[in-house]
Amino acid sequence: MFAFRQRLPFALLVASMGLASAANGQTALALSGGATIPTGDFHSYAKTGYVGSVGILFAVGPKGLSVGAEGLYGSNNHSDVTGDKTNLSGALGTVTYRIGDAEEMGMFVIGNLGVMRHAFKSDNAPSTDEANSGVAFGAGAGVVVPRGDLNFFMAVRYLVADVKVHYLVNSNKHTTTSFIPIQLGLTMPLGSKK
Repeated sequence: MFAFRQRLPFALLVASMGLASAANGQTALALSGGATIPTGDFHSYAKTGYVGSVGILFAVGPKGLSVGAEGLYGSNNHSDVTGDKTNLSGALGTVTYRIGDAEEMGMFVIGNLGVMRHAFKSDNAPSTDEANSGVAFGAGAGVVVPRGDLNFFMAVRYLVADVKVHYLVNSNKHTTTSFIPIQLGLTMPLGSKK
């Protein structure tokens, strides 16, 4: 099982990468950053934090459909203890669908499946630092504005990771790390237009 968890992020990155929909049937690089709003169990101890991501999208099938993968990293300080924080990193497979004409402002929907790593770090008690990984999934929507070869976007998603967090609760209790990333970014084409 451990070998599977190690290989899954790599397999997802090789299979595909991404965030907003690639325009004009192209492969596109996606870069974004923004805020993360903790929800659920994560909200009980974490403050609003930041997230950044990079991905690649491959246009497939019907016009507007893309698959890809995304690597993300974020951090949230804790509200209960100064000096404690959670760093989140993940590798997510992505499916996006761009609604409407790719040459005009429009919307897209997005779905994700992959692996998320929840790493707790304490400046006050380093012996309690720990990191655990689990399956992550989510969905969201966004607005995209094309400008020449670039597409600027804003995306809002809900992501959930099934990660057991020992330092928070009795290890027998099931916990999740869930959050809402609100990101601004852009996609840029890789290669020539099809």
